[in-house]
Amino acid sequence: MKLLASKARNKALAVRGTTQPAGRGERSVRRLFPDVPEPPDVADAPSFGALLFRLFEVRRGGNPAGTAAGDAAPPGDGLGIVAVDHVCQAFRDRDELSRWYQSLLGMREIWRTPEGKHEDLADLVLEIPGRQMLWEIIQPVGEGSFIERFLDTRGAAAHHATFQVADWERAMAACEREGIPTFDANAGETDGARWSDAFIHPRHTGGILVQLFWEERPGVWVRSDKIPPKRR
Repeated sequence: MKLLASKARNKALAVRGTTQPAGRGERSVRRLFPDVPEPPDVADAPSFGALLFRLFEVRRGGNPAGTAAGDAAPPGDGLGIVAVDHVCQAFRDRDELSRWYQSLLGMREIWRTPEGKHEDLADLVLEIPGRQMLWEIIQPVGEGSFIERFLDTRGAAAHHATFQVADWERAMAACEREGIPTFDANAGETDGARWSDAFIHPRHTGGILVQLFWEERPGVWVRSDKIPPKRR
């Protein structure tokens, strides 16, 4: 979720991809919900099934499926993943796409960055029904935003997937041992509790940008740059 401005980060995150036509599943959704407005550029999004396959493909040494977020990671040499926290999607207008997801899929906005918080992006976080994981939408802000370049090359598409790890030092040691570099690492403290995050480039994960994060106390990482939305 936290994407601090840097030239190295901008170059690494503006990865080139391809676009695909709308599939049968998407056309079926449109037939079932004809009154729900379509988000622009939705045809540019990659197959969600392919995205999920890649998500679990990179969980080398992580928790068995079904383990609750926050549970201790099993012993071993893996990253110590305890949860898929969220998938992040790039779009030109976070509120427009958020309204569509809330209308069609019953998602609910729970966090957003205040206006002007970051110089090159704004984002919000949606809760998926069932609370299995979250969905983030990021939009470009200002000139030269890395998100703008991402949208220019890939269109509206999944940008990254974020995993929570149980122990930050263990996760970083696992990456080093396997020869997998991380970049754009951040560390901070919110309400007296520490947190850390970093990214793994798509070339090391089978094609998707991966973010890892750890927090000393539940909820402090997301609150380091976000606030609850104003209720209407």
